[in-house]
Amino acid sequence: MKIVLTDAQTVIDDLVNADPLRALGEVTEHGLLAYEEVAEQIADADVVVCNKTLMDAHTLRYAKKLRYIGLPLR
Repeated sequence: MKIVLTDAQTVIDDLVNADPLRALGEVTEHGLLAYEEVAEQIADADVVVCNKTLMDAHTLRYAKKLRYIGLPLR
């Protein structure tokens, strides 16, 4: 499973780490992505974890495998 963190610097910190996600599959972490970069970076993702990334028809248009979009829980 491919898991993409679109704004990892706002999701991953000293209290929350990506290790539980890595146990589920391949994790790709991005800092804050520009709106124009989001569609390309999530195109082959099964899961997207985001905090501040705008998800709309434009950013989701090529994400054909996407099964889940989630927010981090603390």
